[in-house]
Amino acid sequence: MENRAKTLDDVASDRWRISMWLTAIMMVIYFGFILLIAYDKSLLATPIVPGLSLGILLGALTIAAVWLLTYVYVTWANNVYDVHVAELQAGLRNQSSNSTKASTTASTAENLTPDLTQDEANNETDHGGEG
Repeated sequence: MENRAKTLDDVASDRWRISMWLTAIMMVIYFGFILLIAYDKSLLATPIVPGLSLGILLGALTIAAVWLLTYVYVTWANNVYDVHVAELQAGLRNQSSNSTKASTTASTAENLTPDLTQDEANNETDHGGEG
């Protein structure tokens, strides 16, 4: 059980770590773009090709970065995180089914050898009008 708790902690910390890294990367990209807009408009106005300035290109790349980082996270979650969580859940199910089987077996054994037969139990509760 302690090993399972450690594994769960490890999986949770891995998820937290990758989330923070991806968030930090996105913040650097986004705020870098915003700071360029605020402090160097002339650079962003530089035409790359007719009808396309550096600012428009960087804006589109910022949006593309969101999609790329989302893809990275979803791929990691599907291939790593979900696999570990499924293994932990399977272990819990196995442990639960083993304990349920043991308690069901004990309960069935008790039901097979009751203290009183059904007729004796009926006689105990039905006094036949005796007071």
